[in-house]
Amino acid sequence: MQQQLPASNVREINAAAFRGPFYIVVCGLSKDDPYTPERNIGDTTWAGTVKDIADMQFENLLQVIELGTGRDVTDRMVREAAELRIHDGADYSHKFFELVELHIGTRTARSLVRVTA
Repeated sequence: MQQQLPASNVREINAAAFRGPFYIVVCGLSKDDPYTPERNIGDTTWAGTVKDIADMQFENLLQVIELGTGRDVTDRMVREAAELRIHDGADYSHKFFELVELHIGTRTARSLVRVTA
């Protein structure tokens, strides 16, 4: 038998889970074949999305969109992800370098990212 929470608890859980803004990640091999990876709501915050980008949790990242405004925040998030990894003292794979290069440019990627062999 399934246990149900009292209505007052449900409101508290929903209020805590839905504090935005939230960000949708769009991935794909091309803009003609996009998909959104499944994520927990708690991971769709700015900090959660940046961390996931820095940890290379998304294959073929195309775009990050802020829900509610529709703003494309991809470049800002990728830059922050690269800076986060530098702050942590991490080296990067060529794949991460290519991600940074694609979204914020070669010159910036070279200045932000140390690529491991």
